Amino acid sequence: MAKKDRHPFVTRRKELGYTQEQIARVVGLTARAIQMWEAGVTQPSLSFSQVADLCDFLKCTPRELATDFEQIQTTAKD
Repeated sequence: MAKKDRHPFVTRRKELGYTQEQIARVVGLTARAIQMWEAGVTQPSLSFSQVADLCDFLKCTPRELATDFEQIQTTAKD
């Protein structure tokens, strides 16, 4: 996938210089789970606390995070 075609969550993560492993540690999951999110295979199923931690880490709001994943799902279905 070309850089310009990256999903918003991937772009956000990479712009901040984070790896999938770092994201996984923040929310207590595996890097494979994050890979599956980014591929649009699965959507996050996170507690409120995990969402708050992830948003703090990614410097975004819960709404921005939700929008990122809505775009991933839409693109994955195309």
